[in-house]
Amino acid sequence: MKLFFPPEYSEAYLQLELLLKRISLPIEGIHVSLSDCIETAQNEKAIYLAPLPSLEGCAKFAEWEWFALNEEVALFFPEDNACFKLIRKYYSNPVIFAGAGPGDPDLVTLASIKSLEECDVCLYDALGCKHLIKYLPKHAQAVYVGKRSKNHSTQQEEICRLIAYYVRCGKKVVRLKGGDPGIFGRLAEEIDTMDTLECPFRVIPGITSMSAATTGTGLMLTRRGLSRGFLAATPRIAGNTEFKIPNNEELLAMPRMFFMSILKCAELSEQLLASGLSPECEVTLILNASSANEKILSATLETLPDLQSQIKLGMPGLILVGKNASAQYIYKDHSLLEAKEFSSADELVKKEVLRLGGRVNAEEGELVKSVADFQCYCEGIIQEKLGAEESQD
Repeated sequence: MKLFFPPEYSEAYLQLELLLKRISLPIEGIHVSLSDCIETAQNEKAIYLAPLPSLEGCAKFAEWEWFALNEEVALFFPEDNACFKLIRKYYSNPVIFAGAGPGDPDLVTLASIKSLEECDVCLYDALGCKHLIKYLPKHAQAVYVGKRSKNHSTQQEEICRLIAYYVRCGKKVVRLKGGDPGIFGRLAEEIDTMDTLECPFRVIPGITSMSAATTGTGLMLTRRGLSRGFLAATPRIAGNTEFKIPNNEELLAMPRMFFMSILKCAELSEQLLASGLSPECEVTLILNASSANEKILSATLETLPDLQSQIKLGMPGLILVGKNASAQYIYKDHSLLEAKEFSSADELVKKEVLRLGGRVNAEEGELVKSVADFQCYCEGIIQEKLGAEESQD
Protein backbone atom coordinates (compact mmCIF):
# COMPACT_ATOMS: atom_id res chain seq x y z
CA MET A 1 0.00 0.00 0.00
CA LYS A 2 1.46 3.37 -1.05
CA LEU A 3 1.32 6.47 1.13
CA PHE A 4 2.46 9.78 -0.36
CA PHE A 5 3.67 12.53 1.95
CA PRO A 6 5.76 15.72 1.73
CA PRO A 7 9.07 15.82 3.64
CA GLU A 8 7.61 18.45 5.98
CA TYR A 9 5.30 15.78 7.40
CA SER A 10 7.93 13.12 8.04
CA GLU A 11 7.31 13.14 11.79
CA ALA A 12 3.56 12.55 11.34
CA TYR A 13 4.32 9.80 8.82
CA LEU A 14 6.74 8.02 11.18
CA GLN A 15 4.16 8.02 13.99
CA LEU A 16 1.54 6.58 11.65
CA GLU A 17 4.01 4.04 10.27
CA LEU A 18 4.67 2.72 13.79
CA LEU A 19 0.95 2.10 14.32
CA LEU A 20 0.55 0.44 10.93
CA LYS A 21 3.49 -1.87 11.62
CA ARG A 22 2.05 -2.89 14.98
CA ILE A 23 -1.24 -3.87 13.33
CA SER A 24 0.63 -5.71 10.53
CA LEU A 25 -0.47 -3.34 7.78
CA PRO A 26 2.47 -2.95 5.35
CA ILE A 27 2.91 0.48 3.81
CA GLU A 28 5.34 2.10 1.38
CA GLY A 29 6.06 5.73 2.20
CA ILE A 30 6.87 7.90 -0.81
CA HIS A 31 8.26 11.45 -0.57
CA VAL A 32 6.52 13.97 -2.84
CA SER A 33 6.68 17.75 -2.71
CA LEU A 34 3.82 19.45 -0.92
CA SER A 35 2.68 21.13 -4.13
CA ASP A 36 2.46 17.79 -6.00
CA CYS A 37 1.36 15.46 -3.20
CA ILE A 38 -2.43 15.74 -3.50
CA GLU A 39 -2.60 15.49 -7.29
CA THR A 40 -0.11 12.61 -7.46
CA ALA A 41 -1.85 10.58 -4.76
CA GLN A 42 -5.35 11.19 -6.06
CA ASN A 43 -4.33 10.14 -9.58
CA GLU A 44 -3.11 6.84 -8.15
CA LYS A 45 -6.03 6.48 -5.72
CA ALA A 46 -3.43 6.24 -2.97
CA ILE A 47 -3.36 7.36 0.65
CA TYR A 48 -1.59 10.63 1.39
CA LEU A 49 -0.81 13.24 4.04
CA ALA A 50 -1.75 16.87 3.42
CA PRO A 51 -2.55 20.02 5.40
CA LEU A 52 -5.66 19.86 7.55
CA PRO A 53 -8.35 21.37 5.28
CA SER A 54 -10.51 24.32 6.21
CA LEU A 55 -14.28 23.92 6.33
CA GLU A 56 -14.58 25.73 3.01
CA GLY A 57 -11.73 23.72 1.48
CA CYS A 58 -13.37 20.33 2.09
CA ALA A 59 -15.37 20.52 -1.15
CA LYS A 60 -12.39 19.54 -3.32
CA PHE A 61 -12.09 16.22 -1.45
CA ALA A 62 -15.57 15.02 -2.47
CA GLU A 63 -14.51 11.42 -3.18
CA TRP A 64 -12.05 11.20 -0.31
CA GLU A 65 -12.32 10.65 3.41
CA TRP A 66 -9.88 11.99 5.96
CA PHE A 67 -9.06 12.44 9.62
CA ALA A 68 -6.60 14.58 11.55
CA LEU A 69 -3.32 13.08 12.75
CA ASN A 70 -2.52 16.28 14.66
CA GLU A 71 -3.46 19.97 14.61
CA GLU A 72 -1.83 20.52 11.20
CA VAL A 73 -1.77 17.25 9.25
CA ALA A 74 -4.58 15.05 7.95
CA LEU A 75 -4.52 11.60 6.41
CA PHE A 76 -6.63 11.25 3.24
CA PHE A 77 -7.90 7.97 1.82
CA PRO A 78 -10.44 6.87 -0.83
CA GLU A 79 -13.96 6.89 0.61
CA ASP A 80 -14.38 3.17 -0.08
CA ASN A 81 -11.29 2.23 1.97
CA ALA A 82 -12.76 0.25 4.89
CA CYS A 83 -9.31 -0.27 6.42
CA PHE A 84 -8.67 3.40 7.14
CA LYS A 85 -12.28 3.99 8.16
CA LEU A 86 -11.57 1.47 10.91
CA ILE A 87 -8.28 3.13 11.87
CA ARG A 88 -10.09 6.48 12.02
CA LYS A 89 -12.19 5.11 14.90
CA TYR A 90 -8.95 4.91 16.91
CA TYR A 91 -8.23 8.60 16.34
CA SER A 92 -11.81 9.90 16.63
CA ASN A 93 -13.75 11.23 19.58
CA PRO A 94 -17.44 10.33 19.73
CA VAL A 95 -19.87 13.12 18.87
CA ILE A 96 -22.21 13.74 21.80
CA PHE A 97 -25.81 14.67 20.97
CA ALA A 98 -26.99 16.18 24.25
CA GLY A 99 -30.40 17.36 25.41
CA ALA A 100 -30.35 20.85 26.94
CA GLY A 101 -33.69 20.56 28.69
CA PRO A 102 -36.66 22.95 28.42
CA GLY A 103 -34.93 26.16 29.53
CA ASP A 104 -34.60 26.00 33.31
CA PRO A 105 -30.84 25.73 34.02
CA ASP A 106 -31.61 23.20 36.76
CA LEU A 107 -33.47 20.90 34.37
CA VAL A 108 -30.45 19.69 32.43
CA THR A 109 -28.84 16.31 33.05
CA LEU A 110 -25.47 15.86 34.70
CA ALA A 111 -24.38 13.86 31.65
CA SER A 112 -25.04 16.84 29.36
CA ILE A 113 -23.14 19.20 31.66
CA LYS A 114 -20.18 16.80 31.85
CA SER A 115 -20.05 16.53 28.05
CA LEU A 116 -19.97 20.33 27.76
CA GLU A 117 -17.18 20.61 30.33
CA GLU A 118 -15.00 18.29 28.25
CA CYS A 119 -15.77 19.45 24.70
CA ASP A 120 -13.71 21.33 22.11
CA VAL A 121 -16.64 22.46 19.94
CA CYS A 122 -20.28 22.99 20.89
CA LEU A 123 -22.91 23.44 18.18
CA TYR A 124 -25.92 24.82 20.03
CA ASP A 125 -29.57 25.53 19.25
CA ALA A 126 -31.81 28.54 19.77
CA LEU A 127 -34.02 27.11 22.52
CA GLY A 128 -32.84 26.40 26.06
CA CYS A 129 -29.14 26.20 25.22
CA LYS A 130 -27.41 29.58 25.52
CA HIS A 131 -27.34 29.55 29.33
CA LEU A 132 -25.34 26.30 29.24
CA ILE A 133 -22.42 27.74 27.29
CA LYS A 134 -20.90 28.77 30.63
CA TYR A 135 -19.93 25.12 31.17
CA LEU A 136 -17.56 25.08 28.17
CA PRO A 137 -13.81 25.04 28.88
CA LYS A 138 -11.94 28.22 27.96
CA HIS A 139 -10.44 26.77 24.79
CA ALA A 140 -13.78 25.49 23.45
CA GLN A 141 -15.55 27.01 20.46
CA ALA A 142 -19.28 27.75 20.72
CA VAL A 143 -21.07 27.78 17.35
CA TYR A 144 -24.68 29.00 17.19
CA VAL A 145 -26.75 26.95 14.72
CA GLY A 146 -30.23 27.81 15.95
CA LYS A 147 -33.36 27.40 13.85
CA ARG A 148 -36.61 29.19 14.66
CA SER A 149 -39.74 29.44 12.52
CA LYS A 150 -38.96 31.54 9.40
CA ASN A 151 -35.59 32.49 10.94
CA HIS A 152 -33.08 29.71 10.32
CA SER A 153 -29.56 30.96 11.08
CA THR A 154 -28.16 27.67 9.79
CA GLN A 155 -29.77 25.16 7.46
CA GLN A 156 -29.89 21.51 8.55
CA GLU A 157 -27.51 20.43 5.76
CA GLU A 158 -24.94 22.93 6.98
CA ILE A 159 -25.27 21.68 10.57
CA CYS A 160 -24.56 18.14 9.38
CA ARG A 161 -21.58 19.42 7.41
CA LEU A 162 -20.19 21.15 10.52
CA ILE A 163 -20.57 18.01 12.60
CA ALA A 164 -18.76 15.94 9.95
CA TYR A 165 -15.95 18.48 9.66
CA TYR A 166 -15.21 18.78 13.36
CA VAL A 167 -15.33 15.04 14.01
CA ARG A 168 -12.85 14.48 11.17
CA CYS A 169 -10.63 17.09 12.82
CA GLY A 170 -10.56 14.89 15.93
CA LYS A 171 -12.42 17.42 18.07
CA LYS A 172 -14.63 16.53 21.01
CA VAL A 173 -17.94 17.71 19.58
CA VAL A 174 -21.14 18.31 21.51
CA ARG A 175 -24.30 18.94 19.49
CA LEU A 176 -26.49 20.66 22.09
CA LYS A 177 -30.18 20.50 21.24
CA GLY A 178 -33.08 22.07 23.13
CA GLY A 179 -35.40 19.87 25.18
CA ASP A 180 -34.98 16.22 24.22
CA PRO A 181 -32.99 15.74 20.96
CA GLY A 182 -35.30 12.99 19.73
CA ILE A 183 -38.57 14.95 20.02
CA PHE A 184 -39.02 17.17 16.94
CA GLY A 185 -35.27 17.84 17.01
CA ARG A 186 -34.26 16.42 13.61
CA LEU A 187 -31.82 14.20 15.44
CA ALA A 188 -32.30 11.39 12.92
CA GLU A 189 -30.75 13.43 10.11
CA GLU A 190 -27.66 14.16 12.18
CA ILE A 191 -27.35 10.51 13.19
CA ASP A 192 -27.53 9.62 9.48
CA THR A 193 -24.42 11.77 9.01
CA MET A 194 -22.58 9.72 11.63
CA ASP A 195 -23.75 6.47 10.04
CA THR A 196 -22.47 7.61 6.65
CA LEU A 197 -19.08 8.48 8.15
CA GLU A 198 -19.12 5.32 10.30
CA CYS A 199 -17.91 7.47 13.19
CA PRO A 200 -18.86 6.89 16.84
CA PHE A 201 -21.50 8.94 18.65
CA ARG A 202 -23.54 8.94 21.83
CA VAL A 203 -26.99 10.39 22.55
CA ILE A 204 -27.93 11.92 25.91
CA PRO A 205 -31.72 12.29 26.21
CA GLY A 206 -33.07 15.51 27.71
CA ILE A 207 -36.13 16.71 29.58
CA THR A 208 -38.60 17.78 26.93
CA SER A 209 -40.65 20.99 27.08
CA MET A 210 -43.71 18.72 26.98
CA SER A 211 -42.85 17.46 30.48
CA ALA A 212 -42.14 20.96 31.76
CA ALA A 213 -45.40 22.29 30.35
CA THR A 214 -47.51 19.47 31.78
CA THR A 215 -45.97 17.79 34.83
CA GLY A 216 -44.39 21.14 35.72
CA THR A 217 -47.74 22.97 35.76
CA GLY A 218 -50.24 20.39 36.99
CA LEU A 219 -51.70 19.83 33.51
CA MET A 220 -50.60 16.21 33.59
CA LEU A 221 -51.13 14.16 30.45
CA THR A 222 -52.27 11.09 32.37
CA ARG A 223 -54.70 11.15 35.27
CA ARG A 224 -56.24 8.10 36.83
CA GLY A 225 -59.88 7.88 35.76
CA LEU A 226 -59.48 10.76 33.28
CA SER A 227 -56.90 9.76 30.66
CA ARG A 228 -54.69 6.72 30.23
CA GLY A 229 -52.69 8.04 27.30
CA PHE A 230 -52.04 11.09 25.13
CA LEU A 231 -51.19 12.23 21.62
CA ALA A 232 -48.22 14.46 20.76
CA ALA A 233 -48.01 15.79 17.20
CA THR A 234 -47.21 18.89 15.14
CA PRO A 235 -49.42 20.54 12.49
CA ARG A 236 -46.27 21.42 10.53
CA ILE A 237 -45.41 19.22 7.54
CA ALA A 238 -41.82 18.46 6.54
CA GLY A 239 -40.70 20.42 3.46
CA ASN A 240 -43.98 22.34 3.34
CA THR A 241 -45.23 25.68 4.69
CA GLU A 242 -48.72 24.23 5.11
CA PHE A 243 -50.15 24.16 8.65
CA LYS A 244 -52.44 21.16 9.02
CA ILE A 245 -53.26 18.82 11.88
CA PRO A 246 -52.74 15.08 11.23
CA ASN A 247 -55.71 13.34 9.61
CA ASN A 248 -57.19 10.11 10.92
CA GLU A 249 -55.05 7.97 8.63
CA GLU A 250 -51.89 9.65 9.92
CA LEU A 251 -53.04 9.31 13.52
CA LEU A 252 -53.56 5.56 13.11
CA ALA A 253 -50.09 5.21 11.57
CA MET A 254 -48.33 7.01 14.42
CA PRO A 255 -46.11 4.94 16.75
CA ARG A 256 -47.73 3.73 19.96
CA MET A 257 -45.88 3.30 23.25
CA PHE A 258 -47.37 0.97 25.84
CA PHE A 259 -46.50 1.20 29.52
CA MET A 260 -47.15 -1.55 32.08
CA SER A 261 -47.62 -4.16 29.36
CA ILE A 262 -44.49 -6.31 29.14
CA LEU A 263 -46.02 -9.19 31.12
CA LYS A 264 -49.02 -9.25 28.78
CA CYS A 265 -47.41 -9.66 25.36
CA ALA A 266 -49.92 -12.21 24.09
CA GLU A 267 -52.94 -10.15 25.14
CA LEU A 268 -51.48 -6.95 23.65
CA SER A 269 -50.72 -8.71 20.37
CA GLU A 270 -54.21 -10.21 20.18
CA GLN A 271 -55.97 -6.92 20.85
CA LEU A 272 -53.85 -4.87 18.42
CA LEU A 273 -54.40 -7.47 15.69
CA ALA A 274 -58.13 -7.36 16.39
CA SER A 275 -58.02 -3.55 16.03
CA GLY A 276 -56.86 -3.96 12.44
CA LEU A 277 -53.07 -3.73 12.65
CA SER A 278 -51.08 -6.05 10.39
CA PRO A 279 -49.41 -9.18 11.80
CA GLU A 280 -46.21 -7.81 10.21
CA CYS A 281 -46.47 -4.55 12.16
CA GLU A 282 -43.11 -3.97 13.85
CA VAL A 283 -42.73 -4.09 17.62
CA THR A 284 -39.77 -3.41 19.91
CA LEU A 285 -39.46 -4.08 23.63
CA ILE A 286 -37.01 -1.86 25.53
CA LEU A 287 -36.10 -3.40 28.89
CA ASN A 288 -34.16 -1.59 31.63
CA ALA A 289 -33.84 1.47 29.36
CA SER A 290 -30.68 3.56 29.92
CA SER A 291 -29.24 1.17 32.53
CA ALA A 292 -26.07 -0.91 32.11
CA ASN A 293 -28.17 -4.02 31.45
CA GLU A 294 -30.51 -2.43 28.89
CA LYS A 295 -31.96 -4.99 26.49
CA ILE A 296 -33.78 -4.41 23.20
CA LEU A 297 -35.95 -7.12 21.65
CA SER A 298 -37.47 -6.79 18.17
CA ALA A 299 -40.49 -8.66 16.82
CA THR A 300 -43.70 -8.28 14.88
CA LEU A 301 -47.22 -8.28 16.31
CA GLU A 302 -47.49 -11.91 15.27
CA THR A 303 -44.28 -12.99 17.03
CA LEU A 304 -44.56 -10.67 20.04
CA PRO A 305 -45.89 -13.42 22.37
CA ASP A 306 -42.71 -15.44 21.70
CA LEU A 307 -40.68 -12.80 23.56
CA GLN A 308 -42.51 -13.35 26.85
CA SER A 309 -40.05 -16.02 28.01
CA GLN A 310 -37.19 -13.49 27.88
CA ILE A 311 -38.90 -11.08 30.29
CA LYS A 312 -38.29 -11.58 33.99
CA LEU A 313 -40.81 -10.62 36.66
CA GLY A 314 -40.06 -7.16 38.04
CA MET A 315 -38.07 -6.10 34.98
CA PRO A 316 -39.10 -2.57 33.84
CA GLY A 317 -39.87 -2.13 30.18
CA LEU A 318 -41.82 -0.41 27.43
CA ILE A 319 -43.32 -1.66 24.17
CA LEU A 320 -43.14 0.44 21.01
CA VAL A 321 -45.46 -0.46 18.12
CA GLY A 322 -45.41 0.89 14.57
CA LYS A 323 -42.97 1.84 11.81
CA ASN A 324 -40.76 3.75 14.26
CA ALA A 325 -40.21 0.46 16.11
CA SER A 326 -38.22 -1.01 13.20
CA ALA A 327 -34.87 -2.47 14.26
CA GLN A 328 -33.23 -0.49 11.44
CA TYR A 329 -33.57 2.66 13.57
CA ILE A 330 -31.74 1.34 16.62
CA TYR A 331 -28.50 3.29 16.97
CA LYS A 332 -25.53 1.62 15.27
CA ASP A 333 -22.37 1.22 17.31
CA HIS A 334 -19.51 2.61 15.20
CA SER A 335 -17.04 2.61 18.09
CA LEU A 336 -13.84 0.57 18.09
CA LEU A 337 -14.64 -1.31 21.32
CA GLU A 338 -18.40 -1.82 20.79
CA ALA A 339 -19.37 -1.70 24.49
CA LYS A 340 -16.74 -4.22 25.65
CA GLU A 341 -16.18 -4.01 29.42
CA PHE A 342 -12.87 -3.17 31.10
CA SER A 343 -11.59 -2.78 34.64
CA SER A 344 -8.76 -0.40 35.58
CA ALA A 345 -7.56 1.76 38.46
CA ASP A 346 -5.90 4.16 36.02
CA GLU A 347 -8.11 7.20 35.33
CA LEU A 348 -6.48 7.81 31.94
CA VAL A 349 -7.32 4.25 30.91
CA LYS A 350 -10.92 4.75 31.99
CA LYS A 351 -11.17 7.89 29.84
CA GLU A 352 -9.74 6.09 26.83
CA VAL A 353 -12.12 3.16 27.34
CA LEU A 354 -15.11 5.52 27.26
CA ARG A 355 -13.73 7.51 24.31
CA LEU A 356 -13.39 4.37 22.22
CA GLY A 357 -16.84 3.04 23.08
CA GLY A 358 -16.06 0.62 25.88
CA ARG A 359 -17.54 0.39 29.36
CA VAL A 360 -15.86 0.54 32.74
CA ASN A 361 -16.96 -2.33 34.96
CA ALA A 362 -14.81 -2.81 38.06
CA GLU A 363 -16.20 -6.26 38.83
CA GLU A 364 -16.46 -8.06 35.50
CA GLY A 365 -14.41 -6.05 33.00
CA GLU A 366 -11.14 -7.17 31.48
CA LEU A 367 -8.29 -5.84 33.64
CA VAL A 368 -6.04 -3.21 32.04
CA LYS A 369 -3.22 -1.79 34.17
CA SER A 370 -1.80 1.02 32.04
CA VAL A 371 -2.42 3.22 29.01
CA ALA A 372 0.35 1.36 27.16
CA ASP A 373 -1.36 -1.98 27.82
CA PHE A 374 -4.68 -0.56 26.65
CA GLN A 375 -3.06 0.82 23.48
CA CYS A 376 -1.71 -2.65 22.68
CA TYR A 377 -5.14 -4.13 23.29
CA CYS A 378 -6.81 -1.63 20.90
CA GLU A 379 -4.21 -2.28 18.22
CA GLY A 380 -4.97 -5.97 18.58
CA ILE A 381 -8.68 -5.22 18.05
CA ILE A 382 -7.87 -3.28 14.88
CA GLN A 383 -5.68 -6.09 13.60
CA GLU A 384 -8.37 -8.67 14.35
CA LYS A 385 -11.07 -6.66 12.56
CA LEU A 386 -8.85 -6.04 9.55
CA GLY A 387 -8.23 -9.77 9.33
CA ALA A 388 -11.97 -10.46 9.49
CA GLU A 389 -12.63 -7.97 6.67
CA GLU A 390 -9.92 -9.55 4.49
CA SER A 391 -11.40 -13.03 4.99
CA GLN A 392 -14.84 -11.74 3.96
CA ASP A 393 -13.37 -10.22 0.80
